[in-house]
Amino acid sequence: MLIFDNAALVTLAGLDGVTSATSEVQIQNNTSLTSLSGLNALTSMGSFRLMSNPKLVNLTGLESLSYVGDDDSTTGFAISGNDSLVSVDGLTSLASMNAYLTLQGNDALASLRGFAPLTTINGFFAIMNNPVLATCEVAWLHDRLTGITDLDVSEGNDDAGVCAP
Repeated sequence: MLIFDNAALVTLAGLDGVTSATSEVQIQNNTSLTSLSGLNALTSMGSFRLMSNPKLVNLTGLESLSYVGDDDSTTGFAISGNDSLVSVDGLTSLASMNAYLTLQGNDALASLRGFAPLTTINGFFAIMNNPVLATCEVAWLHDRLTGITDLDVSEGNDDAGVCAP
């Protein structure tokens, strides 16, 4: 499912009948997108790329998503360049991924606590260049996960930031 370069798109309303996507879900360069509402029934997808949606503030709309992955070694969960994204809240059912996890260049990202249900990934872990994301938030998530392989990078985040206990 490819949703990109739609300057007038505000929500994903109308996609509420989609329950799974066996391949990649890519939501990119939608300059007016403020919500992922409409994907509320989506429970699984092959991979996920959320890039350059400057008005998106959280991942509300993905509450039913419980699994990301397929048998392809390049499968990933990637969030980058979403300038207003403050949190990953909305991932209340996501427990495991057969995929790598990367978050980078999200200028307002301050919390990873929306990943609380996630316990397993299968791939590299790279959370970097999110200038207001406290490094302790990255450590909190990293320490919860099993299945991290190969690359393990956390840099360019806020080393002076404070985390909730």
